[in-house]
Amino acid sequence: MLRTLFAPLCPVHLGVPNRAALALAKAPARISAVAIASWVLLTPTVGFSQPSATPAFEVASVKPHEFPAGAFGFGATTRESAIRISGTRITTQGTLAGLVLAAYRLRTFQISGASTLPDKTGADQIYEIDARAPGEGAPSMDQVRQMLQTLLADRFQLRFHRETKDMAAYDLVTSNPPKLKQASPEEETKTDILSASSQLMRIKFTDVAMAEFVIRIAPQFDRPLLDKTGLEGGYDFTLEYSPRPPDSAMSAREATAFSRLDPLGEGMSLVGALQQQLGLRVVQAKERADVLVIDHAERPWAN
Repeated sequence: MLRTLFAPLCPVHLGVPNRAALALAKAPARISAVAIASWVLLTPTVGFSQPSATPAFEVASVKPHEFPAGAFGFGATTRESAIRISGTRITTQGTLAGLVLAAYRLRTFQISGASTLPDKTGADQIYEIDARAPGEGAPSMDQVRQMLQTLLADRFQLRFHRETKDMAAYDLVTSNPPKLKQASPEEETKTDILSASSQLMRIKFTDVAMAEFVIRIAPQFDRPLLDKTGLEGGYDFTLEYSPRPPDSAMSAREATAFSRLDPLGEGMSLVGALQQQLGLRVVQAKERADVLVIDHAERPWAN
C-alpha cells in the first residue's frame, strides 16, 4: 500500500501554489550555519540529537535530479520533501533543506540562513533518493524518518548543533464558539482539493485535527503559525479563499474588509476566511524556539 507524507499546499512564497522544483547541479559546494527552528509546542516528539548508526536503509541510491534539455523549474527551495513508502521501497526527492525538514519532521518556515547546495545556476540542487528498508514488511513513517536522518549524516556528512531564540510568530486561536463540526469516529482523515487556481482555493477537510490543519496552511504565512486553539480531535469543514500574500500588519477584521475590495471577486483572503468561515483568528505573537543549526554538509558521495 502506498503511503505519502502530505506536502504543504503552497510554498513559503506567500499564497502562490507550488509548481516546481529546481535545476540540475554539478559545481561542488558546501554549507554552513543554516538555522532550522523547531517549535517545541508544535513538534514535542521531535528530538535534535544526531542519529545513531541504526536504524538505516539496507541500500540507498542518492543522485542529482536531472531535468530534460531545455526544461527548468522554480518554486520554494525549502519545501518539505514528500516521503513515499511502497512495501520496503522508500522514495523521496528534494533539496538538502527539504530532506532535513522531512527527516526531522520540521516545518517549511523553520528554515532560515544561508543557501544549501547550489547547482551551476546558483539554485539549490534537488536530489532523488531511492532506498530499501531492511526486513520484509513496510516500515512506519517514523522509522523511515530515522533512516533518513542516518542517511543524511552518512552520505551528506550532515552535522548540526542547537540554539534557542525568540522569534515573531502567529497564533491561531478560536472565536467563541468556533464554527467547526466535530468529525464522527467512523470517518477517514482526508483532504480534498475541490478547486485550485491563483485566484481561488476551495478545500474540503475531513476528520482533520487542528494541529495538522495548522501544518497544512502555515506555508502561506510570512512567519510561523502555531496552534493555540485548544481544540482536540478531528473536524469536518470546507475552506474557500483567495491565495494571496497576507499582510502581517492587518488584523483578521482588516483582512476581511480588504478582501471585499478584491477586484477579482474570487473570494476573501486566508486570514479573513479563517475567521468568517471557521471562527478562527490569527493573532501576532512572540515564541521562544529551539533552533537546529547546520554546521556542515557536503554533496553526497557516489552510489
